[in-house]
Amino acid sequence: MSNPITKNLRRVYTKCLGHAGRRDPKLWVFGEWFGKHCCDNCLYLANYIAAKHPEIQCVWLCQEGADMSLLDDRVARCTLGTEEAKGLLRRAGVVVMNQGGVDVCCDAGDLSYTGALTVNLWHGVPWKKIGMEHLRRAPMFKRLYGEIMQRFTRADVYLAVCGDMVKVFREQFCARPNGVIEAGYPRNALFYDHAAICAAREKLLRLLPEISAQYGENVRILSYMPTFRDQSHQTFSFTELEGNSRLRRMLEQYNAVIVQKAHFVTDQRGTQWDSHAQQRIFSLNQLSGQELLAATDVLITDYSSCFFDFLLLDRPIIHYLYDYEYYARQDRGLYYSKEDAVCGDAPETVEALLDAMEENLAHPEKHRALRAKRRQYFLAYEGANSCEAVFEEIQKRLR
Repeated sequence: MSNPITKNLRRVYTKCLGHAGRRDPKLWVFGEWFGKHCCDNCLYLANYIAAKHPEIQCVWLCQEGADMSLLDDRVARCTLGTEEAKGLLRRAGVVVMNQGGVDVCCDAGDLSYTGALTVNLWHGVPWKKIGMEHLRRAPMFKRLYGEIMQRFTRADVYLAVCGDMVKVFREQFCARPNGVIEAGYPRNALFYDHAAICAAREKLLRLLPEISAQYGENVRILSYMPTFRDQSHQTFSFTELEGNSRLRRMLEQYNAVIVQKAHFVTDQRGTQWDSHAQQRIFSLNQLSGQELLAATDVLITDYSSCFFDFLLLDRPIIHYLYDYEYYARQDRGLYYSKEDAVCGDAPETVEALLDAMEENLAHPEKHRALRAKRRQYFLAYEGANSCEAVFEEIQKRLR
């Protein structure tokens, strides 16, 4: 950003300096994804508060060059790690994140926000293991150190959309007994807004104009959104099937295209997929995950939590689990067996994947009952008014 402090920020920061030694319960600071992205739960909550609760002064901390196009203009911006940002963190009454302190501080050891009410909205219902689970194979001393640091840096409040998440946060992040808000994800407000869903599809077609130009406005979108691997940089891409005649015929028959989006971690590793369109296959990372889901007719994923959100749209889900045994036993690990988590077909070979794609294109209602069952269990606290519910719970804890 050419000017890291907006006019609104100057006003907020000046006011904060006038209250040295006190925290302002009406100053809320936001950040997510290490300050590199603005597209998740924190974004949607900040936008909601800016629109509905103008008495709250919202400031977003981000790295230079981060895309802030989705952020409401009423939310002030400040560059992560600057003295202005640290001053705001020392004055804020509430600090909101979706990973941890690294979302609002450049240095993991910088605890400028200590003393504020810290809220971790997290970024997805976990099927793959999270938190201290990644230390399960580490030496005992390293595991002990990790647990001590986890307790030291834990948030005051976490957001859980189902009962199982409450248990996970207590076990993996040492969440306090009363430190969990039971409500839906702010980002899922998009799926309760028909106009926003239509706008997301229009945005996708603007970013990839060749789709509508070649295949028309009614083209069916199959989105592929896999998660990352801890122990491997190899993730399946549909460009590997460039010469597959069966895939080509299927996409032609159902007038469909595949849009694939790499996970944030995969993208950061530099393992980028070829953006060149091949046989109705496109790669696109400019669209936020939530917007892509809203524009999607059939979702293809693996262990990524995105499919839980997608359940709210009641559209077909395919899990391509080509490395299921490896991922469950040697990579990140899973909380549930596939029988207890998948929301549709779960092929493990290319041929089975193509079978599942064809079946779900022909019969989108195929697994509707299973989707409803999973939605009821994994999204038990979801609702159209989740933003307000989260806001009120934070206010209650401030009081």
